[in-house]
Amino acid sequence: MSRHPLYFIFTLHNHQPVGNFDHVFQEAYEKSYLPFLDLFEKTTKLKMCLHTSGPLMDWLEKNQPKYLKRIQTLAVKGRLEILSGGYYEPILSSIRSQDALGQMSKMNNFIKSFFKQTPKGFWLTERVWEPSFPTIAADAGLTYTTLDDTHFFYAGAAEGEMDGYFTTENQGNVLNVFPISKELRYAVPFKTVHEVYEYFKLMHKEGRVLLNLADDGEKFGLWPGTYNSVYEEKWLKYFFKMLEDSSDWLKTVTYSEALQILPPKRRIYLPTASYEEMTEWSMGSEQQLQYQNFKDRLKKSKTYDDSKLFIRSGFFRNFFAKYSESAAMQDKQFYVSQKVSRHTDTSGKKARDELYQGECNCPYWHGIFGGIYLNHLRRATYQHLIRAEKLADNRSEESYQPRQIQIDFNLDGKDEYLWETRDINLVVVPHKGAKIVEWDDLPSEMNLLNVITRRFEPYHDEIRKKGVSEAIEEVSNIHHVKRQITQEIVDNLVFDSYDRASWVDHIFKSGNLKKFKNSKLDHDQVLVSADFRPVSTSDARGFQTEFVYGGSRYQLTKYVRPDCRKLHFRTQVKRLEGKGSMLCVGSEWNFNFCTKESELDMTTEWRVWDEWSNLGAVIRSKKPFAIWQYPLMTISQSEAHYDLKTQGACLLPHWNIDLSSESEVEWQWEIEIKES
Repeated sequence: MSRHPLYFIFTLHNHQPVGNFDHVFQEAYEKSYLPFLDLFEKTTKLKMCLHTSGPLMDWLEKNQPKYLKRIQTLAVKGRLEILSGGYYEPILSSIRSQDALGQMSKMNNFIKSFFKQTPKGFWLTERVWEPSFPTIAADAGLTYTTLDDTHFFYAGAAEGEMDGYFTTENQGNVLNVFPISKELRYAVPFKTVHEVYEYFKLMHKEGRVLLNLADDGEKFGLWPGTYNSVYEEKWLKYFFKMLEDSSDWLKTVTYSEALQILPPKRRIYLPTASYEEMTEWSMGSEQQLQYQNFKDRLKKSKTYDDSKLFIRSGFFRNFFAKYSESAAMQDKQFYVSQKVSRHTDTSGKKARDELYQGECNCPYWHGIFGGIYLNHLRRATYQHLIRAEKLADNRSEESYQPRQIQIDFNLDGKDEYLWETRDINLVVVPHKGAKIVEWDDLPSEMNLLNVITRRFEPYHDEIRKKGVSEAIEEVSNIHHVKRQITQEIVDNLVFDSYDRASWVDHIFKSGNLKKFKNSKLDHDQVLVSADFRPVSTSDARGFQTEFVYGGSRYQLTKYVRPDCRKLHFRTQVKRLEGKGSMLCVGSEWNFNFCTKESELDMTTEWRVWDEWSNLGAVIRSKKPFAIWQYPLMTISQSEAHYDLKTQGACLLPHWNIDLSSESEVEWQWEIEIKES
């Protein structure tokens, strides 16, 4: 038995995302944050570290101020060390460096003023690490962070070195980094208290000096099955008692105390990394399945443990390549940040805070949690970014001058067309079908086209193979939940052949709503991604642009002109060679509206209303058109379920044209946003 004690750092990270429902905040408070604090306060010998994200802090300050006062008391007594971080929980590498520093400074100031502590360390969101972070931390006056042991293994560290902390640096800026024990992260609170105790005893016997457990606070009560085990079956009460009863050899300390007690192991340079599961989720879906099969083969051959240090999967930034919707939000964020950075007055301060809220990480990725598939989180992100842009541009001023610009908005090396008026932002991508990828309605602060593509995800493979099946109640950890598969889930497992956008052209001879809904419409696929040639003009009515694509059989010309909350369109189809025929020409629109399935053979006006808000869209055309409409549904996994989520409404107004008697056909139409 070792003569020196085994030091134990126990850290909770409590977080709820910007835009989450109030009842979710309340449930997390009642099932996790409050009962945990109730038990911890009753202990007398234990110390902990705590990170609470800004969105949750704001909610607690407004709804549960007594809870924060209790945290403050423990912090003043030295029983809690409060960690800083980006205030609204951004992925630091996914936002501009000046925003990262601004978010950390905001959190530092809150901790100093409310908790009466000067923070020394920070929680790194989703432990997404990049080697430049020591410089950002130094600029924010912070000296340590905590990362998964996986990060250290990737850098060549040995298992026996995980009982302490290391130093790393960037451009001479030093940062202390503490490895998190994956063994404890998977054991607490899922294994018995006795099993955890035996692990501590083993580590002490082997002469280990320090163990660090830092993980989500929601696993203590909010994760599936944990409220019963942690509180009703008293797992946490017995765990705290075990720690106090073992305090002669097992001592809880804070990070700052550990830095005073122990010297660093050595200098280390960590590669880009996150926790193991996150790096897997960032891979392409088919790659994930191949990667998992590869790991399974290694485990069957009993070579995985010896090989895992040499096995790497994905990189967090790949989410912006994997999901075009994630990239679109980040592109918007960068664009707005540049505008906000030009302002230092009061309106600039308000704009910055709105921008920071739009940088909350949760809707930008997807793994075991809903993430990007959670419509309300994406909607909140756009709402805050639009507010920030309105403030930065003074869009409410009558003196604001509308503009049309060409800029590489989506950072793909080619220019997009942007319209910015007092009422709308519009983004058109000429080289990808001349599609509209963003239509911000400024009065409602809403991106009307905020939907998501129905993509294949690795867990869909299980649905296809198993079909309808029941859930398994017992939970060993959050990564091995057996979810129920209903018939409704099976029936809605449909994947799109192209990324969702709007003003997407379809030319087809026949079809129906069912085929369109199930992504089986026999249409000209080339138009979806065709490279259109833009031709811009302006007159007293404002800016207008034509987008022209010439194929082998016909030429398609699309025209758009913004007008307040209305878009005017002109469509022209010209036969280039051969005999013409009867065709249907459709324009696909994907609105962030909740609506029902519907169709109509022929009309000159169609209205679609959003059940979530008071907004609607009206399509008008003097040339009669047919309409197909259906709710856009996706299947995603969350902590406990497979979720069938409404992402919006897909509409296809389509016009019948006859190119057998005429060489070209042209018509005008419009879409207007209305409030009910």
